[in-house]
Amino acid sequence: MREGLVDYIRTVRASQELLDTALHRSRHSKRAAAGIKIDFLSAERTSFEEVKALLSHSATLAYPDPLKQLCLFTDASDTGWGLVVTQVSKWRPDTPIQDQPHELLICMGGTFTGSALNSSVIEKDSYPLVHACERLGYLLLRVQGFKIYCDHRNIIHLFAPSKELKKHVRGKLLRWSTKLLEYRYTIEHIEDVNNVWADVISRWGGKVCRSASMATANRVTTRKWKRQQEREREADEHRGPRPGRSWV
Repeated sequence: MREGLVDYIRTVRASQELLDTALHRSRHSKRAAAGIKIDFLSAERTSFEEVKALLSHSATLAYPDPLKQLCLFTDASDTGWGLVVTQVSKWRPDTPIQDQPHELLICMGGTFTGSALNSSVIEKDSYPLVHACERLGYLLLRVQGFKIYCDHRNIIHLFAPSKELKKHVRGKLLRWSTKLLEYRYTIEHIEDVNNVWADVISRWGGKVCRSASMATANRVTTRKWKRQQEREREADEHRGPRPGRSWV
């Protein structure tokens, strides 16, 4: 995926430089751009055609079909989370999930901020699943249910459909698990290498944490401390120099 992005930037570079040069001395608006004439040379025209070819082969969004099998892929990193919703028109039970003919429906992702950055691993991995149930209820509420795939095995035991909640679940995870009670679903484990799209969204959507740096604290001098030092110095001068001590 990363190599593909680099190749795309290299392909679009010639057209982008030509566009930046044309808009350098004008306002960056649609009206201003409409009045600028751009002449493509052979390199720019080749770049433009390659960009159109790349876009035509990219993943396109499909219309939701209630008769197709719905799949939800979730993942989280240290700084971000991601989820992907797909549908499969011809589900083959004997075929691995990564080899099914998926149709892309929704991609969502975000960044953990504030106290959420200090959440546990299981809480971070559970968040995209709960977020999908809160925001995508119109899509996930269906008679035949949907399938959930995640690469964290503890989440499977936590959110596995059952008649009662797990006794060891407390706090935030307990509240989150109750939000899935209204849905019909099955949850399965997926290997990291096969959950690549949700993993990419979670890592690219999160902000990079700054590396830790050493900080030094300067000595703080208060007025009270200064007055005390002045009184002690005046007392020493009044008593005179002590033996073996000289004033500078």
